[in-house]
Amino acid sequence: MEFKRFVVELEKKDDHVFLEPHGDHQIGSLLVDYEKMQERIDALKEKNRYTIIMGDVCDNTVAMRGGQINKFFDPTMIDPKLNTFDRQAKEFVRLYGPVKDKIIGCARLGNDDFV
Repeated sequence: MEFKRFVVELEKKDDHVFLEPHGDHQIGSLLVDYEKMQERIDALKEKNRYTIIMGDVCDNTVAMRGGQINKFFDPTMIDPKLNTFDRQAKEFVRLYGPVKDKIIGCARLGNDDFV
């Protein structure tokens, strides 16, 4: 496990720091509300606002998992432009790249972040 110390310098002692968790994006699913996601990403550009990325960033739902049929796999819900984990991960990087300095950590990886 790796830990990183993150210090926020405040201009005044009564300034606020906002920590907004982001997770369960399911990038790659047709059900993703990218407009809402982008709204929250843009909010990170505000002063003293940061995020911790939580699990299930990518949908990564596959037909077979561990040699068994994945009961959650629904091919009609997969975005054809983001139909692989690699494409989903690249989309995450594209979306969060402009605010990468506002990401102070990753809480955990979700079950969809592995195959």
